[in-house]
Amino acid sequence: MIIKADFREDNIHSDSLFIANFIWLSFVYLLLGSLLLYAIVMLSLKVSYGAIFLLWFFGFVTNIIFGLSYMFVPGLMHSKYAAYDTIRAEFYVFNTGIIIFFISNILKYAIAEQLGLALIIIAIFINTINVLNMTLYQKRNKNKKSESN
Repeated sequence: MIIKADFREDNIHSDSLFIANFIWLSFVYLLLGSLLLYAIVMLSLKVSYGAIFLLWFFGFVTNIIFGLSYMFVPGLMHSKYAAYDTIRAEFYVFNTGIIIFFISNILKYAIAEQLGLALIIIAIFINTINVLNMTLYQKRNKNKKSESN
């Protein structure tokens, strides 16, 4: 279930509501990893704990960090800049990478594992650039305001 953004009375940009998808999906990964761990322990499945680590670290922790970075950085920096098109791309690239990486880790398919990891790294790069742009945008705005006075 992807949260569909709509315009609200409080003037939140419609795409900014898309950021909540990072948060809810992180908890889906946490639940899936926990259920997988339970199945491994209770049913003595021969699945490596690496697959659980992938879901918990990349799926849960990193998704939360990505989502919260888009919530907190603009507020802390008093910045109105956010590249919503790249946020959407980041969300889909990152989570596609996690799924490919997770499945290929279980199936021991190295080429797909490399593809999944490459997608994860691309998404991390996108997030880093977006957060950097949000902080730099604020600095540029402050400089323009001080030059106009």
